[in-house]
Amino acid sequence: MGWVCSMCSSNNESSERACIVCGETRPGIGLSFDIQSQMNSASDSFSSLLNAYKAVNVEEEFDNALDMIKSNPRAGFEKMLECAKRGYSPAQNEVGDCYYYGIGVSQDFSQALLWFEKAAQQDIRQAQYNVGFCYYHGKGTYKNQTTAVLWYKKAAEAGHAGAQNELGDCYYFGAGTEKDTEKAFFWYKKAADQGSDVGEFNMGFCYLRGVGTAVDEGKAFEYFTKSAAQGNLDAENAIGECYYNGYGVSKSTKKAIEHYTIAANGGSSKAQYSLGFCYEKGHGILHSKRKAIEWYTKAAEQGHEEARKALERLK
Repeated sequence: MGWVCSMCSSNNESSERACIVCGETRPGIGLSFDIQSQMNSASDSFSSLLNAYKAVNVEEEFDNALDMIKSNPRAGFEKMLECAKRGYSPAQNEVGDCYYYGIGVSQDFSQALLWFEKAAQQDIRQAQYNVGFCYYHGKGTYKNQTTAVLWYKKAAEAGHAGAQNELGDCYYFGAGTEKDTEKAFFWYKKAADQGSDVGEFNMGFCYLRGVGTAVDEGKAFEYFTKSAAQGNLDAENAIGECYYNGYGVSKSTKKAIEHYTIAANGGSSKAQYSLGFCYEKGHGILHSKRKAIEWYTKAAEQGHEEARKALERLK
């Protein structure tokens, strides 16, 4: 395409750097490459600074939204949604939580999954775990344990302890993948090594039952103790079982009762049943049919089938 001289209005070929009639330099030719390069560089620097400002700004707005949700859930949700729509992945996961639990907005599992997935695609491991959980339990979508395993694995490999436990369960039960007790043990250990009380309990179970590893009652007791120290009621009950049966520790029905009581008072149906059984049989404690029925009833109300049968037997 040619160009028109601004001085004499003559038409010139595009290859001409100056007007063939008056010699006027073609527009733009006078701007040196160096100057143009500097202008481009300045423009790029400005864009980088603007993007950095926007990033800092959205982080501040995200923090404000987190605080606001506590005092004004609706307003906090709206502010969080604004951050999420700007592509800020932590906000996208939080919006998913709001929809999942109905915080500041009506509960909507489909919307929860949609926002979890947006964050998960940006490698937010908590969101990856959340997506796996939704698919595993059919929240906001159809149940698909195979897809759940894929997302649990992404989060587990990124170091999410909860996902490591869930993935271990999938391998243990053969849910969404082939049953593999060695892989179950592997992922339980990953979680336990991070200090997860659930992972520590699972490790105790594996060592006690020989799941994916050799039976080692001493190690089982050690892991149950670590888990119970963090308030895990299943582990507290398991310690009671260890003392009751002499697994990895000297047998002591008195100590078994102590741990059953802690777990039972905390709401463990298994411990409530065990405590009821001890009262019924007078193991480690004075026989009391009334107390037995009391604890069996608590366990049965939580759906413990053996406790229900025990109540029928005693009534």
